[in-house]
Amino acid sequence: MFRRILFYHIFPILMAAGAVTLLLIFLPLPKSTKTVALEIQGKQQKTKGLYANLLSGNQAEIDLFASLQREDQITLFGSSEFTESPYAPYHFLPDSLGIPALGIGHAFHQSFSMYCALLSAREHLHESKICIILSPGWFETEGTNIEAFLEFVRPNFLNKIWHDQTISEVHKEYIGAYLDKQYDLINSPSHSINKLRDLYLLHSSQFPGRGEAMIRKKLLANTFIPAPNYAVELVQETRKQRASNEFDYDTRLKKLQQDFNASVTNNQLYVSNTYFSEFIQQQGGKMKKGHVDKIDPAKSVEMSDLMMLLKLLREQRADASFVIQPLNPYHYENLSVNRPLIHEMQKAIESIGFPCLNLYVDQKSQYDAGTLNDIMHLGDYGWLKVNRFLQKTYHE
Repeated sequence: MFRRILFYHIFPILMAAGAVTLLLIFLPLPKSTKTVALEIQGKQQKTKGLYANLLSGNQAEIDLFASLQREDQITLFGSSEFTESPYAPYHFLPDSLGIPALGIGHAFHQSFSMYCALLSAREHLHESKICIILSPGWFETEGTNIEAFLEFVRPNFLNKIWHDQTISEVHKEYIGAYLDKQYDLINSPSHSINKLRDLYLLHSSQFPGRGEAMIRKKLLANTFIPAPNYAVELVQETRKQRASNEFDYDTRLKKLQQDFNASVTNNQLYVSNTYFSEFIQQQGGKMKKGHVDKIDPAKSVEMSDLMMLLKLLREQRADASFVIQPLNPYHYENLSVNRPLIHEMQKAIESIGFPCLNLYVDQKSQYDAGTLNDIMHLGDYGWLKVNRFLQKTYHE
């Protein structure tokens, strides 16, 4: 009985499935996916302040594109160090120096999500003033997580990347490789996510992946992927910018450091009292010590993502700059193990010609108290150093 079922039912089904698969694979590929233009129009509303993410809709995207287009505005990309501190550059530069600045980011916003968002705005990157705030902690991860990717790399951005024929397949396939790795974590992937993933799979050495991509490319041939175009009206402002010699950085830095040191009364780690009590101090008077993992730059996903970000900024001749944040050497006991990593980061940045403010130190004697509020997030003293660097880089 089983042999009859196998011969008359199961074999025919398998043969039919195989024939359909082969037919789908070897039929001529469709020329293109149908497209429809999507005009995103709006006026810039933010020339200062912070977007923690880009989930608020078209206006956030318009303000980002406007910031990249304005000749006098600095666009900052960062992560968990971005707070509402009055000394954060997106507040301090506009309010104290008359320099427009917009911040984009919160925790887990890392090199890859920044890279994708900037790739979508490729045509506006030439001479755009862009500052990337790099955190050493990113390099202990496996790169940008899918939640942050979806928050910052909006559907309009992916659609725009897919349709932009001037973007090389090297960039598109790099995104596709990420999407393939994260694919099972994405609920209801969009057509552009599928297309970018398929592009990677089609050039992958794994034949099952190629076959899957070819089949889906045929089945989705008649889908519509909007082709966004941002028509942004820049706001006109009459702010008077101050020269660096009109602001006494040295005096303000000294005052901020003194104020911070005076506020720290329950520890000798140069972290705020509240942070020490909540995260460092343990029962019995013991203190939690910090250790970092030794990272091989050649094997780091985050380093690979940073290299692609640098490649994009160099290709588009952006007016980019970078800040490498420190970790607190009074908490972390083995920061010297990642000296080669920090060296490789700075070398890669400066070899292209991008200015880099490297605040990373691995010895207590090298650390300026107040640079961080805690063990890894910039404080007002540290932010003021960044502001001086940005003013010198872009407005002198």
